[in-house]
Amino acid sequence: MSAYFRKNNWIQVKDSTRGAKYANFCIQQCPFYKTGNCQEGVFSLFLSSNLILHLSGCKNEQIQFDLNKQDDKQIKTSLKNLLSCI
Repeated sequence: MSAYFRKNNWIQVKDSTRGAKYANFCIQQCPFYKTGNCQEGVFSLFLSSNLILHLSGCKNEQIQFDLNKQDDKQIKTSLKNLLSCI
C-alpha cells in the first residue's frame, strides 16, 4: 500500500489482491470472506465523516459502530472490539 498527496488531497493506493492479510475473525466468522466477496483484508480502522467506526473497506455491518449513539465508555469498547479484529 502506498499513499501520496496531490495538492491538498491525500490519495491511498492499495492492491488487495497481492498479500492481503485477513484476521482470524474474518476467516472464521465473516460471511463476506467465506463467500469470496471480500478483496480487502484488514488494513486499518476508519472513522467516516458521519462518525461510523469500521475497518477500512470492510462491508460487514456487524462490526461497524455508530459513535454518535455512544458514550465515552462505549466508544472505548468499540475501539477495542475493532482492534481485536486486526
